[in-house]
Amino acid sequence: MKLAWTARLGRERGGPSVSSRTVDVSSSGFYCVCEEPFPTGEFLWCQLLAPTRNPVLREECLCLECRVEVVRVDHPDGSTHYGLGCRIDDYYVSPRAIELPRTHRPYEAATAHEPAPLTAEARFL
Repeated sequence: MKLAWTARLGRERGGPSVSSRTVDVSSSGFYCVCEEPFPTGEFLWCQLLAPTRNPVLREECLCLECRVEVVRVDHPDGSTHYGLGCRIDDYYVSPRAIELPRTHRPYEAATAHEPAPLTAEARFL
């Protein structure tokens, strides 16, 4: 399904997260575009931010926390961005909705207004 959601990707060993934008989302995974390549076979922590479409809180999102495996990497000629195909290995819906700042741009580095950085301590299974 063609959906443009914010996806924050982080390596399991920690470090800064990378903000990206989904192009397609399915029940088993998603395809997104970001500025950093990740090798195929690498497992990442991911936060998929789905708009709630709340008429009062227009910037409110539900957060799907998931562990994903990179299964495909594209790098179109002349582009500074990479396409990533990710298979969802495990997930849960965060118990709280979050609000993105109105100035959020999909390729912008994580800011204090976004959810806490991804960590390996996130509980799955």
